[in-house]
Amino acid sequence: MLLVSLSMSVATDVGAVDSTQDNLGRAVSYLRNVAYNPKLLLCREAPRVAPNVYWISSDNLLALKALEPYDHQLSSTISSELVRLA
Repeated sequence: MLLVSLSMSVATDVGAVDSTQDNLGRAVSYLRNVAYNPKLLLCREAPRVAPNVYWISSDNLLALKALEPYDHQLSSTISSELVRLA
């Protein structure tokens, strides 16, 4: 019984890690492909609800920090644009 419990625990932990990685991948993909506007070098507030609203100090600052470990180049691009605008 102990062996079965340990096996189930390990499988659950691995599943949780896979799920977290999937969620991170989807979040990064959303920022790259949906929220990011390559012409303005910034992320939109909400592509469907407010496609022409770009918050500098909140949304884009958070987006660049979120992207930093996963897409350093895009993070740097957004950061450079924020510095330029400031």
